[in-house]
Amino acid sequence: PSDNSAAVLLTEGEPGLMMLGLGGPNEKGGLGRPYTILPIIGHEFTHLVCRNLRSFKKDTQDSYPNALNESFADIMGFAINRASTGKESWIMGDEMGLNNRRFDNPEKGMVPCPSCYLDKNFDTKTFEEHTNSTVQSHMFYLLVKGGKGKNSLKKNYNVTPMDITEAEFLAFNTVRDYTFAGMSYTDAANAWYKAARDIYGAGSAQQQSVWEAWAA
Repeated sequence: PSDNSAAVLLTEGEPGLMMLGLGGPNEKGGLGRPYTILPIIGHEFTHLVCRNLRSFKKDTQDSYPNALNESFADIMGFAINRASTGKESWIMGDEMGLNNRRFDNPEKGMVPCPSCYLDKNFDTKTFEEHTNSTVQSHMFYLLVKGGKGKNSLKKNYNVTPMDITEAEFLAFNTVRDYTFAGMSYTDAANAWYKAARDIYGAGSAQQQSVWEAWAA
């Protein structure tokens, strides 16, 4: 990657390689902060985990699994950072002064991103995975924070929040047990719902919250 990015290089049959940028020149002529903050490290490491689980295919014609891959990486980066610092960082890169993908309000990020599948910010031309990843990331935010109102598709929603640690554990179990190559957004919603059943029981408050958050 460039000095102002981070990435994982994956080669079939070979161990993955994580690369973190040193931080290139900024607009003031100085050097930016290295891309070594916990949310970014956790994000890139999650790509390695997804690869080892064979959850996703890169280079697929259907970019939805790639968007879900990016979203799971953002969510795990969030969880790793919170476990270490106690901070709920709902904007990727905010520790570096960046306003990248936002869990809380995807439309207000550096690039306007969707909060719902196929809303006005959903990229249906190139299916750019980082842009479209916020559909699931926003679902996770609502799962933790709850909320009610009208979504970006003008539909009413009402989400009962669940404990943040439970939500993070649920995300991990969803990745571990139910992700697969070629996933759609419907598959992802079903995966979270099944994982909630496994952990908290069928018809549990947590499973109901998952249903509500995806419906939002």
